[in-house]
Amino acid sequence: MPNERGPEEEKMMETERPYFVFVIESQMFALAVEAVDMVTRAAALTVLPECPKLLLGLLNLHGKRVPVVDLRSHFGLKSRGLRADDCIIICRAGRFSLGLAADDVVGVRRFTAADVDASDAIFPGMEEYISGVGAVDGETVLIYDTGTLFSRPGFQAVKSRMEELDEETGSSRISDNG
Repeated sequence: MPNERGPEEEKMMETERPYFVFVIESQMFALAVEAVDMVTRAAALTVLPECPKLLLGLLNLHGKRVPVVDLRSHFGLKSRGLRADDCIIICRAGRFSLGLAADDVVGVRRFTAADVDASDAIFPGMEEYISGVGAVDGETVLIYDTGTLFSRPGFQAVKSRMEELDEETGSSRISDNG
């Protein structure tokens, strides 16, 4: 028997959008699921000399170098380095990919437009950082757009350092994939 939906249910299905939800210091954050390539366990990183404060190091992922950033530092939290039980979320904006260190992964959650408040309605002046605010199990989820997040000065410094490294070594990293 086919699954029949009413018009209201169809409308809700059309407006739902999946987000990848993760946790840093008990705060939930989300990215559009299409911006996330994969999640991997924390692993030893290669630390670079003269690297931006935001850059924890490079992850060797199947022979490609992936820069891993410390979102704690970006969000003004105390940096603690990467722990064995952390995860690294490999995500992208355009042609630039990088790893985001996180404490835990909640998983993919779907939000309708009605589930997400505009960031300026809750955090005036923060819309350049946060694209929306939702909730999972009654807990606030700050939704970020990778294009906006990666355009921030700290992320641009990481991107510039990676481009310099590519020029120095004549090799490429995962962010060269397009």
